[in-house]
Amino acid sequence: MLKKVFAPVLRFFTLIASALAGISAVCTAVGFLAHRAHLNMLGVSNIPVDLNQYMYTGAQFLAYLPFKLISIIALNILDLGRTYFLEFSVTLVVLFIMYWLLRFRLVRQFSQEFLNDIKNFIRHHRSTLWLVILIGQFIAVHQLLKASRITSLLFGDNIPAPPSQSIEFPLWADEGVLAFWISTNESGELLQFLGWLALIIIITAVILWKMIGTYRKIELRMSRFWQTFWLGVNLMLFCTQIILFPINYGILLLSNEYPQVEVVVDDSLRGNPLWQGDERLILIDSQNGKFYFYSRSERRLWYIKDSDIHSISYFGMVDIFESADQADLREN
Repeated sequence: MLKKVFAPVLRFFTLIASALAGISAVCTAVGFLAHRAHLNMLGVSNIPVDLNQYMYTGAQFLAYLPFKLISIIALNILDLGRTYFLEFSVTLVVLFIMYWLLRFRLVRQFSQEFLNDIKNFIRHHRSTLWLVILIGQFIAVHQLLKASRITSLLFGDNIPAPPSQSIEFPLWADEGVLAFWISTNESGELLQFLGWLALIIIITAVILWKMIGTYRKIELRMSRFWQTFWLGVNLMLFCTQIILFPINYGILLLSNEYPQVEVVVDDSLRGNPLWQGDERLILIDSQNGKFYFYSRSERRLWYIKDSDIHSISYFGMVDIFESADQADLREN
């Protein structure tokens, strides 16, 4: 009797546990891609990161980004409508006239025949359409790869220069412009760029879904080899876009604010001629008994054991790309 009573409860909690395990795995995978891409953009990808940080970054991506992207995609479409107001208005008028004409039986029959002609065209030229979609996906992947080319901005001479001319459309920005936007904390432009990438992925997903829907209606044994081949290649490219999207999120939108500290070290390290003891440093992370400090004036990363540190004073969060002179001016 008790077994029958508790069986549904046990199944319910088993389902909840399985769902939480799946969500945790997805958050960790997404967070790993985003966080490691962000560290690679900074140039500190060799720093170990706690697994919980990956899960937090992934949860932040899944919870925060969709609502932000919906709003920015809507704003991007409205901005595009304002830019091409005449073309947009004419399109709306034509669509309204077409909708009004559909009330007439003759027009409905004509539109149905027209749709059937389109379906027949797709059915007989499916390989060509797969190839066109493939070319579009190559262009989309090229856009998604721009941000991944930005590496080691904190070191050497990798100081992004401002663009030579204004960027009218965010997707026209190359990796140099994106690096400049990152270093100057232009979050609006970066979010617009990511919003257009998301819109491209959504449109690609809808087209693939529609094409696969028509593909399933034909028996696999009767389909041509090239149709199956182009379908597989398109699905692989779409999976590549899905993987590259959290990487773009990590590079473009993860916060570049880190704790600013003053470090008092023991005498063994104080005698090092490279050590700048009177400078405020950026604490990037602390793992496995090591602290990772970044010097903005020297553009150098310090690895210091906790046993070599006497004390650390905290002075708040600062943008890691802000120069030491800019920090002094802001504080004064």
